[in-house]
Amino acid sequence: MKTLLSLKYVDLLIQGLALVIPLVSCLFYGGANNLAAYFTVGGAQVLSCLAHIGLPSRLRSDQRKYYEWTLATVLLLFLVAALLLLPVVLYLALGLLFISPFLALWYTLICYQELCTVKRYTDRKKYVLTN
Repeated sequence: MKTLLSLKYVDLLIQGLALVIPLVSCLFYGGANNLAAYFTVGGAQVLSCLAHIGLPSRLRSDQRKYYEWTLATVLLLFLVAALLLLPVVLYLALGLLFISPFLALWYTLICYQELCTVKRYTDRKKYVLTN
């Protein structure tokens, strides 16, 4: 459990850095890095989400399920639009441009909630007597 706690700290640190570094980069270097910021944050969060698939349900935040369904819905909408109506993809991409920062903050909050849950389990084990 302590290893999982360490991994959750690292995951939360990566999520924080994935949010802060592109933001600072965009402020200093202008709009040229805006697209790179979206890919950096999105890539870090998708990899983290995939890494958490096998996490036991008692350690998963309830919000993670909703986040995963949201990502699956967005992906399905893009696939259907790409196959049927190509101009719709542009409208979806434009909408996602504005929704993505909120999804990123939501996922970081999910990581924090799960860290607190794992920490609670780790602290509880200190006080439970085992033979």
